Amino acid sequence: MRILVASDSYGGSMAQAVVEHLRASRPDIEVEDRGVQPAYYTAAYAMAAEVEAAAAAGLTDTRAVLCCGSGQGMCIVANKFLHVYAALCTTPEAAAGCRSVNNANVLCLGGRVTRADDGRKILDAWLATELGEGWEPPIQEFIRTSMAEIPALDFSPAAAARLATAAAAERQRQHAQPAEQVAKH
Repeated sequence: MRILVASDSYGGSMAQAVVEHLRASRPDIEVEDRGVQPAYYTAAYAMAAEVEAAAAAGLTDTRAVLCCGSGQGMCIVANKFLHVYAALCTTPEAAAGCRSVNNANVLCLGGRVTRADDGRKILDAWLATELGEGWEPPIQEFIRTSMAEIPALDFSPAAAARLATAAAAERQRQHAQPAEQVAKH
């Protein structure tokens, strides 16, 4: 497995703790420390683009850990990529869940809101969990199926416009329905 690690200045100490922890405890993982970037969005964009390229090519062994002040900014930017599933995690349980249910390939941590020791525990849980782990077979099948279907969802502006038009029509229908029912009585 290959893990890319990057941060902005607010997540620098967390990223350093992640890199040191991985190098000390996981010699089986190739760690690429990309250092502190000038802005969270440039770091997230560059790392997520690499994870996206690997995932699109069918290579599931490339992941990233992104650290900024809260972790949220990195998560938002990284999730703009089709094959990137970034998760902001604040507990080991959340990290295990994002791997077992969502197959998260990017872990986001907040350097200003998460202690380094907690960050290491979150990272370990994320690394130790696989897709579908801990679920009954029918749920595992649902998880695998959903992960195959998600990339086919259409997030284009045209699709958003169609959905908004359909939602508006449904609201009008629901609003008009009580008046029609009253008129029938």
